[in-house]
Amino acid sequence: MGRKVVIAVDSSSHAERAIRWYAEEVAKPDDDVTLFHSCTFVCFPIIAGSPANIKNEHMRKQVNEKLAQVKAMTEKLEQLARDLNLRATLHARDGDDAGYNIVKFSKENGVHLIVIGTRGNGTVRRTILGSTSDY
Repeated sequence: MGRKVVIAVDSSSHAERAIRWYAEEVAKPDDDVTLFHSCTFVCFPIIAGSPANIKNEHMRKQVNEKLAQVKAMTEKLEQLARDLNLRATLHARDGDDAGYNIVKFSKENGVHLIVIGTRGNGTVRRTILGSTSDY
């Protein structure tokens, strides 16, 4: 059984670079890789887990657009993982604190390695804006 690896992903080019870096620098053939995405639906009251149950048309449209964006992003990143010969699955979790979600998922699943891309912000900017990689 190989290592359990989480690669935190979003729709940025930084996520793609993190996947490529992992594949080129530290990947082992028997690693079990999870592409982990933390997305926020907090402001949408989804009832019974389906956007179809939302009565407000504007809110339903926003939820459907967000779901389409997440689907497009995940399909692109899953294809990249396949192209790099990574055995990867995707896991998305609702929540507005990506750092917390990544750590919680990793603890729950006995993850050995977490890979998180960086946007290249300097110390001052990261201190003011915060960063998931500092979590």
